Amino acid sequence: MSDSVLVLLGSAAVGALVSTIITELGKWRERQSRREELALAKAVEMTQMNLQTMLQVFKDTGEQDGKIAPLHLFLRTTTYR
Repeated sequence: MSDSVLVLLGSAAVGALVSTIITELGKWRERQSRREELALAKAVEMTQMNLQTMLQVFKDTGEQDGKIAPLHLFLRTTTYR
């Protein structure tokens, strides 16, 4: 084989390798973004459920407007990393 054919094949191989690496990095970042988006959506859902629970507790216990909620209802927090 001539040198120009070897250079052409080598360049094509390097180009394919670089393209594959960039594609895989993009896929990894997309999966990470989807996980973060799902975690945020679940956090919002849990917050809404906590609010509904707190409102139901107030309704069931006869709490009036302007009263302070029990401390343990405010201290329940979750974190995601």
